[in-house]
Amino acid sequence: MTKNFLIEVGDERIPVTQSQDKLFIDGREADVSLVELGPKLYSLLLGNSSHVIHIADQTDTCISLTVDGQPFVANFVSERSKLIKRYGQQKTVQKTMTELRAPMLGLVTQVLVNPGDRVVPGQGLVVLEAMKMENELRSPTEGRISQVYVQEGESVTVNAILVEFEL
Repeated sequence: MTKNFLIEVGDERIPVTQSQDKLFIDGREADVSLVELGPKLYSLLLGNSSHVIHIADQTDTCISLTVDGQPFVANFVSERSKLIKRYGQQKTVQKTMTELRAPMLGLVTQVLVNPGDRVVPGQGLVVLEAMKMENELRSPTEGRISQVYVQEGESVTVNAILVEFEL
């Protein structure tokens, strides 16, 4: 059975086709391997590159995740949901991240923002050291920092809330 759907990340729409044991992303066959490392924590091999993925929140049509510390919100759009949207039978609900969570165990080496700071997508918020590597966690959205829950030198666990946004 073949499944066709779109993944929306921001304004970008990426067509994906899943057919038996093959995956096509934007029309090209993808060499993909996904290994679960722990609860909501995965290692993704895409071609020759390796990525750490942490699932922050997930529904049937939306997923909030971090890839190598960079937060993303992806909406999954099936052929059926495109038709429903086209003919006006359903309003699409867009999920927005209101907090940044730790994608892995680590040590906070830098906090780059304070409560009240305005941030833009991609702006660095917290630097987390894990497995001898520093990962700059960036803002997934535009808004204001309402709360900073960590400080430099603090150890954090997977999924710990680091920063909260006011949108």
